[in-house]
Amino acid sequence: MLASAGVPLTPVEVVATAAEAVRCWRRLGGPVVLKADVPGMLHKSGAGGVLTGLDSADQVRRAYQVLRERFRDELRGVLVQPMAPRGVELLLGVTSHPPFGPLFTVGLGGTATDLIADRVHCLLPATEAELDGTLDRLRAAPRLFTGETGAGVRDQLLDAARRIAWLAARLPEVAEAEVNPLLAGPAGAVGVDVRVRLAPATPTDPWLRGLPT
Repeated sequence: MLASAGVPLTPVEVVATAAEAVRCWRRLGGPVVLKADVPGMLHKSGAGGVLTGLDSADQVRRAYQVLRERFRDELRGVLVQPMAPRGVELLLGVTSHPPFGPLFTVGLGGTATDLIADRVHCLLPATEAELDGTLDRLRAAPRLFTGETGAGVRDQLLDAARRIAWLAARLPEVAEAEVNPLLAGPAGAVGVDVRVRLAPATPTDPWLRGLPT
């Protein structure tokens, strides 16, 4: 769904055995990440559900067994992804807040997202100027968006913001959608972990433009 909106996502395959994980690693042709698919586990890294930098059959096989032993019957499957290029870890998402409609959120992402809690919001639909101004309200904006590299990070983040805002405006059934982390760097921006929740659409008041309390 997010890929169809133009937000680039890291390819992912779900496997049920160590042998399938190894075959997936061979197809990808480089280092991979294994992630546990466990109901209700939102922050996989903090729960020990992410193993990175795996680049041999033995490493992949052992990592699969570690996740199987760690989560046992709760493990629905294991996600295999190629290692993403390094970049600034950001969070990008939308949340439905009836009767206000969708609320856009952007902030610092990755494992430090809850610790740092640098997030800002704006109501959707939003103009280009409103999305642009939202990025400036981040506390980390002066450090994130300065210099040649920072300007590139800002452009990538603004482009991804446009796309997820477009998705929320056209699909009111998207109750929640979050890309965390979105890695922004010299090679471009790519979403590494994505969470989407669908629910029946609720009517909103198009004239109500105050943030929810």
